[in-house]
Amino acid sequence: MKGIPHQDRGLTLVELLATVSIIGILSAVAVPNFIGQISRTKRSEAAATLTQFQQKLASYVDEYKTIPSSWSSLSDYSLIMTSTGPASVTSFLSPSLIQLPGENYNVIAFRNGTDLYTFHAIPANTKANSEGYNVMACIDLQNGATDLKEGPITRSNATQDPSVSTTDLVCRACMQTNSCT
Repeated sequence: MKGIPHQDRGLTLVELLATVSIIGILSAVAVPNFIGQISRTKRSEAAATLTQFQQKLASYVDEYKTIPSSWSSLSDYSLIMTSTGPASVTSFLSPSLIQLPGENYNVIAFRNGTDLYTFHAIPANTKANSEGYNVMACIDLQNGATDLKEGPITRSNATQDPSVSTTDLVCRACMQTNSCT
């Protein structure tokens, strides 16, 4: 009886193990990069939203000559979407949080001084929050200056928190010393 031709035999155990090993190595490299890219995408989405908030606040103040009394009133002027629909929170400044669509980030607004406002996007994921994946933006309504920073920030001292803070933003010089009034 003739043997089975070589091309019809299928894979040997060695060939199968080599294939599985190569797939495992490629997966070990690709999966962390893929997960990291998802995290960067979520952070970029939060940054784009904060930029919109800066523009909406400046436009609202230009139109009405006052800051909005609530997230709801700012949303009535220029739609702000949250995870539950248009923003309906009845306060604008802290401690009022709104949750961005996708439920990846919560945003809070602070008044840092006369006509100086900061928006802080805090990751909903506690691990991402502890690793410094927050986003902050500021707007100075007196001079029109804006700034936006995404974490984590590489610090000179490795023990320092990698999260973005108001001292990292430069809308007004007093922000770097946290002394704006």
